[in-house]
Amino acid sequence: EGPAAKRRCVRGATAPFQVIAAARELVPRDCQLHLRTSLPMFRGPGGASEVNNLELAAQLQALRAEEVQRLKVQESFEQRVARHYAAWGQLALLCVCIPQLLIHGHASATHIAELLTGCAARLASLPALWAAGCYVED
Repeated sequence: EGPAAKRRCVRGATAPFQVIAAARELVPRDCQLHLRTSLPMFRGPGGASEVNNLELAAQLQALRAEEVQRLKVQESFEQRVARHYAAWGQLALLCVCIPQLLIHGHASATHIAELLTGCAARLASLPALWAAGCYVED
């Protein structure tokens, strides 16, 4: 079997996004639409095809479980990234700001405010320098 035949665009036919928009208007706001290309079917009494509601519910439950698992993995990844950046942020703070404050520790409060502003500017530029380093590296 080759690839499925492409459906031709018929003038005057309703576009899929219009069908979805119309369906969203019909259902309550708290309902979630599940777009399906096919439904699980079975032969009902008299030979008529009917939707297998139990199989459909099981498929939707499996999709929900996959979504929950994906969100857990994403949350775990984001937490690891935040911990990584926090560690590097502390190191950057130590390496950039502390030496200046130690050298100019005897300065006035106004001068220390200027030093802290300079440190903040340097720390703010570190991500841009890191991105530039990654770009040059590749």
